[in-house]
Amino acid sequence: KIKAAAKAASPAITPNATLTKDQAEDLAELKTLKGAEFDKEYIDGQVDAHEDALDLMRKYAVDGNVVSLKQAAGEIAPVVE
Repeated sequence: KIKAAAKAASPAITPNATLTKDQAEDLAELKTLKGAEFDKEYIDGQVDAHEDALDLMRKYAVDGNVVSLKQAAGEIAPVVE
């Protein structure tokens, strides 16, 4: 839905596929871990990412300025929740 909403925007929006500095650091750290330590860090990271995504979706559903993305955010937030 997000990709379709981004393409429907005028002009179309192309998301940046490059990892942020924090994401790259987190990935590098995960690559050094094994077993239960990896599992814990991976799960913690996924929970944090989902909480961040939910917060972003909720805010954009209310305050977003691109209609197609605002609508998609409103539809997606309950699913992420």
